[in-house]
Amino acid sequence: MRLGTTSTKVKIAVLLPLFLAAGIPSSSAIADPIRPLADEPIVVLESPDPGRVFAYSPGIARLDSGRLVATLDLGGPGMRTWEGTVGVRYGKKIQGKVYTSDDRGHTWEHY
Repeated sequence: MRLGTTSTKVKIAVLLPLFLAAGIPSSSAIADPIRPLADEPIVVLESPDPGRVFAYSPGIARLDSGRLVATLDLGGPGMRTWEGTVGVRYGKKIQGKVYTSDDRGHTWEHY
């Protein structure tokens, strides 16, 4: 895992405040201007082939222990030659990913 930078590659960034701020009213209902959710996004997964391997179905949960669990699925035409354990959905290869963080999302470990 590494800190996100601007590039042409597709990145899956977990912006923790985005998930935590779900109950905040819209900007038209508050007097303060909209503030950025994070100064620097943390990259959990970067596609090795952004034009052919796509990430979708993101999810995140915080356990009672404080551990964060992030999930996503990989799919797309690049999965036809993908190595490792894969599943099949609608006749196409997919792969689920699960990551955990014990430091409030600063670093992530793949399981």
